[in-house]
Amino acid sequence: MYRILSLSSFLMVLAIAGSVQLPSEFKTCSRSAGNVNQCLADAIQGGIAILTKGSRSLGVLPIDPLLVTEMHINQGSGPVSIKLNFKDLLIHGVSNAKINSVTFDVNNKLCKLILHASVYSPINLVAQYSIDGKVLVLPISGHGNCNISLANPEAKVELTGKEVTKDGVSYVIFTGLNFDLNPQRVEMHFDNLFNGDKTLGDNMNRFLNENWKEVYSELKSPIEKAFGITILEVTNRIFSKVPAETIFPA
Repeated sequence: MYRILSLSSFLMVLAIAGSVQLPSEFKTCSRSAGNVNQCLADAIQGGIAILTKGSRSLGVLPIDPLLVTEMHINQGSGPVSIKLNFKDLLIHGVSNAKINSVTFDVNNKLCKLILHASVYSPINLVAQYSIDGKVLVLPISGHGNCNISLANPEAKVELTGKEVTKDGVSYVIFTGLNFDLNPQRVEMHFDNLFNGDKTLGDNMNRFLNENWKEVYSELKSPIEKAFGITILEVTNRIFSKVPAETIFPA
């Protein structure tokens, strides 16, 4: 279960927990190395594989599937005007993400990543949902199970951070994140639309998939925000416990 924690909450965790050792299987990257960005790309790729099963010592639960207990999308205006709520959302396929590039500005604590998932290994979102509103020109309502598949998505991640000190030890805490997610296709299926009316439900699911670009463009911002907050929290669960000098030795 992941809850969204504020920066002050992370600082409180830091104050209470103190330092932990970075598990030996995690790769570290010297700040003075000439190939630090490539080293970081390899380290993050390896970290994704390790965190697939989670890390008890770092307080990180398994990231594939990644459990988000709740996600709320309230799109109040425009062609897509809906209230869409997800409960017990499982995000499958995170471990298949491939790091394309990483750039890291040590002095300004700015990290930029580009990553993608294969068209053969899409990101799948499986959840309980409730929806009410309008999609383009059609009303939509329902609740039940849903599956949303993001085919061959490319993600651009930009993390900004700051250095904090506890008992003379420096830690990096990331305070902001920009997240841009662009799939090549989105496929959606919502069970039990219109109180289980199969004809209306099948037609709506077909309509959503035929117009996925328009639908996704309207929902893109709130989906990215929800993903981004989760990424920020998982990242800070590690960085708030492991000293900066351990992760980025001189």
